[in-house]
Amino acid sequence: MKNLYAVLVGLAVLVLSGCSKPAESTTRVGNNFEVGKLFTVDGCTVYRFEDAARSHYFTNCSGSTSYTVSNGKTSYQAGITGGRP
Repeated sequence: MKNLYAVLVGLAVLVLSGCSKPAESTTRVGNNFEVGKLFTVDGCTVYRFEDAARSHYFTNCSGSTSYTVSNGKTSYQAGITGGRP
């Protein structure tokens, strides 16, 4: 059920990405990447970063992270389960 919720949150983010708002907070990481925390709902936090002028979104739901990979007309869901105890 949590995975389904994470997928739905991820899809909602992609649909609403055209209506982008400023992030609640941003953190600079790695090779000059800025990761923005967009919002948190029911324990799921949605983040955004930009790479080559394209926005990438991912969610973190209690140690389970999911994201959508888009290749033009097609896209697929991917995820990582686990994380810190």
